[in-house]
Amino acid sequence: MGIHFKIVGNKKRAVEFEDRIDGYLRGIHGETEFSYLLQLDPYEYKLLTEPEIQNLLKVCDFLIQTYSKDDWYHNRVRKFGYGLRDLCLIALANKDHMEALGD
Repeated sequence: MGIHFKIVGNKKRAVEFEDRIDGYLRGIHGETEFSYLLQLDPYEYKLLTEPEIQNLLKVCDFLIQTYSKDDWYHNRVRKFGYGLRDLCLIALANKDHMEALGD
């Protein structure tokens, strides 16, 4: 089960937080700079407001900087981080909310 992030009202663009990446991050780290991301319920819907989107941006920057090895998991974590960061920046620029949708 993954969590899909998207801008409210925009069905064209979404980023998935895959369950394999979730499991990998939980296995490597407990409570960390990206705890906010790991605390999202994969079975729930959450509306994300501007402060929460700002928090996700910090998580994305941490993931992009920390996972720099050239292996499958690090590449997937970075790809997710870049995708979510771009989505967050678009939402903030347009003053939109985001949704976190569990499977």
